[in-house]
Amino acid sequence: MVDAWANCEQRKLNWARTHQHTLRSELYQVLQDAAVHDRHDGEDIGPLGCKLILLSSYVGSPRFMTQLFQDTMAICKHFHKPDLFLTMTANSKWPEIIYFPGQTATDHPDIVSQVFEQKKKALLKLIDNGFFGTTVAHIHTIEF
Repeated sequence: MVDAWANCEQRKLNWARTHQHTLRSELYQVLQDAAVHDRHDGEDIGPLGCKLILLSSYVGSPRFMTQLFQDTMAICKHFHKPDLFLTMTANSKWPEIIYFPGQTATDHPDIVSQVFEQKKKALLKLIDNGFFGTTVAHIHTIEF
């Protein structure tokens, strides 16, 4: 399964590499030229840049993260600033995770992620049902 996922990711990257003209990467040439001629502490910063432009739909790419941030800011602009900010973390001592005697949470990352997902959905449902008042919008992110 991991090999199939890696194969799909590699195909996406190969497509992006071979279709730079479709992504209009020539528009970024000015930035590349500026980086080559710019000096930082006597050091050439040109080689530090990335010459491959990825799609904004490629999960984890800088353009993807920027798009998510811009979408979030647009929602905040429309509905005003957030009234509530919650942080939820996984707990390796949850009963659903320590069900397997003699093993730890690190032995079953699949179970940890499933339990976290179920508890996250339960929390979002609780919020949407008005636990903290009327909900007009919510945004959440998961960091590993």
